[in-house]
Amino acid sequence: MKAVRLLKLMQIIRSNPELDRDAVLERLGDTSKRQFYLDRKALEKAGFRFKWSRKESRFVILDDPFVEPVELQMSEALALGCAVDSLARGGETELALEAKKGLERLLTATRPPDSESRVIRTLLDNIVESKQRRNVVGGAPLDLVVAAAEAMIKQNELRIRYVAPDKEPKQELRPIHVHYLFMGGHTGTAIYADAYCPDKDAFRTFRLSRVASWEVGDPFARREHYSFTDRFKNCFQVHGPGREPREVVLYVEPKMVPYLTEKNWHPSMSTRVFPDGSAEVAFRVSEPREVLWWSLLWEGHVYALKPAELVDEANEIVTRFAANYSKVLKTR
Repeated sequence: MKAVRLLKLMQIIRSNPELDRDAVLERLGDTSKRQFYLDRKALEKAGFRFKWSRKESRFVILDDPFVEPVELQMSEALALGCAVDSLARGGETELALEAKKGLERLLTATRPPDSESRVIRTLLDNIVESKQRRNVVGGAPLDLVVAAAEAMIKQNELRIRYVAPDKEPKQELRPIHVHYLFMGGHTGTAIYADAYCPDKDAFRTFRLSRVASWEVGDPFARREHYSFTDRFKNCFQVHGPGREPREVVLYVEPKMVPYLTEKNWHPSMSTRVFPDGSAEVAFRVSEPREVLWWSLLWEGHVYALKPAELVDEANEIVTRFAANYSKVLKTR
């Protein structure tokens, strides 16, 4: 029993360093404060040493001979921290905070030098602070993300009530077979499920933050020859997977060319720069309208040249915006 208790204490300190002594005792169950300190001394004799850091408000592991040390490079830790911050900026706050907890445990296990550890912890703390400062809320509930992931892995049907912003909400649950979870949307950080819908006999994509309720159903058979890469290879963001690509050409005014061309926005992107500094940028994508919506973010300095229906839609948007804006100004 003592061995089990010592192993459990060691695992709690490794996995949840942010828990204080009383919280650790609660996890241990029927253990007194005196027993906690006796067990701590027993672990120290075995080589596992830890202490409570008032400054960091967490347990710090000083020595752990039972775990092979892993060298976490500063560049790796910063990249992971930035990825977590990207989740928070995109509104997937619950997922971001879970990722932050995972990085905390990774830091505990790897024990990088103090100088690097301080930098990394500052970055992780800033993730929460910046999220609160921007008042970014929303995203998919964590238990839904876990349920979707388990349904995908165990191949259990997920029945969901999906509430799309532009459609009348339905009360009934619709069955979906989750084949893949991915990050997408205009920020690239909203979590989506690519799923087969047996009632439609087709695949659809679902943004998990729009799932109002769900329940796990019966097992399903994964569709043969499914490939996420093949379905989404021509998508600009998330719309139109599986469709044949179409060419979209944009005109870019000179002042925006350096900004728009400093990044490759899609594997099919090609650029032709003219002597006056302007450019034409072309894409081959499965949903041309996604490129149009993206082009509107460039402050009116980027606009569609083809296909013709995209130009017509752009003109409708601009005309509607000008009319509505003028109307609003008159009422102010």
